[in-house]
Amino acid sequence: MMDEALGNGVSRVSLRSVTPEDSERLFKWRSDPRVFKFMKTARAPIPEEHTIWMLNIVRDEQRYIVEALSIGPVGFVSWKKEGSRARLGIYIDPERWGVGFGRAAIRLAKKAARQGGCLEMIAEVNTDNYRALAMYKRCRFREKWIEMKADLL
Repeated sequence: MMDEALGNGVSRVSLRSVTPEDSERLFKWRSDPRVFKFMKTARAPIPEEHTIWMLNIVRDEQRYIVEALSIGPVGFVSWKKEGSRARLGIYIDPERWGVGFGRAAIRLAKKAARQGGCLEMIAEVNTDNYRALAMYKRCRFREKWIEMKADLL
């Protein structure tokens, strides 16, 4: 487990592996309209999908619960190794946005990915997710490719 101090009066943030006991909390966060509207599916997961997702992620060592030591679980972060790259995934409990938990979780994920042999980290973000875009820039991410989309309806 790695940890990071926020420096703004909030105690340390750490990452721990996801366990089956986290399922209900993760479903709540993933089902929140403030979160899922920025996910690629753009819809809330149904319980059956979440159950399958949980079965897969509990086996993956690169999926973590973000914990604030003074509060408890505040988010989820993952990274997947793709050659020398790490693909980042993150969401923070919307009730905890704006405190710095996302930045701390990204710093810890970057450190873990470096230790895992990765040379760079990639994050895909919805262009309407201004909060996330600003957070990634503060974490020294830069735009490299932009994917364009056209609805064919």
